[in-house]
Amino acid sequence: LLVNVYIRGSLPEALAQALLPWVLWSARRVLTRPRPTGYVVVVALTLGGLALTHSLTLMLFVPYLAVYVAVIWWTNGHARPSLRWMLGALLAAMGISAFFWLPMLFDRQFLSDAAFATARFGWLPDNVWRWDNFLDPNFLYGYDFMRPVQLGLLQMLLAVAGFFVARRFDAEWLFFAISALGALGFIGAWSLPIWQSNEVLTVVQFPWRLLSVASLSLAMLTAGLALPVKRQPANWLIAAALIVLIVIAQRPRLAEIETFSDATVRVDAPMLAQAEVAKGVLTSDAASSVEEFRPRWAAGDLALEQQPQM
Repeated sequence: LLVNVYIRGSLPEALAQALLPWVLWSARRVLTRPRPTGYVVVVALTLGGLALTHSLTLMLFVPYLAVYVAVIWWTNGHARPSLRWMLGALLAAMGISAFFWLPMLFDRQFLSDAAFATARFGWLPDNVWRWDNFLDPNFLYGYDFMRPVQLGLLQMLLAVAGFFVARRFDAEWLFFAISALGALGFIGAWSLPIWQSNEVLTVVQFPWRLLSVASLSLAMLTAGLALPVKRQPANWLIAAALIVLIVIAQRPRLAEIETFSDATVRVDAPMLAQAEVAKGVLTSDAASSVEEFRPRWAAGDLALEQQPQM
C-alpha cells in the first residue's frame, strides 16, 4: 500500500487496495445476516467504487471475491435468499459503475496494441519473483525503486504465526491461507508464460500487483494471533501491539528516498513535451509505453495528412 503512495505515486491503486477489506466485510454480512439490506448497499458502493478507482485491481480481486462468496455461502447453509441478495448487490455495483466500464470496454478496440507488446516483453519478465528477490529480509521494510516489489519479512512471519496460533481449520480460515499462497505463488517466475499467454493477463503488467489481494489474506491471518485470547481488553491489547509493530516495520523512511528539488526541476509544458519526445512519442519506439494511448489509425510520427481545402 505504501509503495503505491510513496514510490509509485499510484494513488488510485492505493485507494483501491483500501476498499478491498470493506468489500469483503460487507459481502460476508450479506451472506450471514437475516436482513442484509444495508450491507447490500455497502457492497454495491464499495465494489462499484473499486471499478471506478482501479480496474486492474478489480480484475485481480473478482476471482478472489467469487471464491470467498462461494465458501461463505456454502458453509452458512447455502440458503437461496442470501445468494439472491448477493447477486443483487453485484448487479447494483455493476449498474452504478457502468457509465465507466462499458465505454472502456467498447473503446478498447480503438487503442493500439503497443501496450501489450511493452508489457509482454518488457514489464512482465522484469517483475516476477525468483528465490533471490521475492522477500525483503530486513525487519524494516525497504522502500526503493527496485523491481519487483517484495514481500515484507514481518508481514510473512506474522501471517504464518497467526495461522497456527488461531487453531482454526474451518473453510473460511483455510481460504485465507490458500488464497495467500496462491496469489504469492502466481507472482513467481514459473508463471511468466501464463501471464504472457493472453491479453487479459498481459494487461496487468506487473505480477506483483497480486500483493494487493495477498496482503488482504495475510492481514486476516495475522489477526489470528489475537483469536485464542477471549478476554477483553487482553485481546484488544494484543491487536494494538500488532498494529504498532507493523507500523514501525512498514513506516516509510522518506529521508532515504531520492527526490528532486522543486527549485531545480521544471514541470511546465515545454519540459513535459521534451519528456514525451524522450519517451519515443514521435519515433514509434517499441520500448515506450507512450504508444499505448494512441488510436490505431494514428501515424507513427503523429503527423496529419494534408487535408483538402474547403
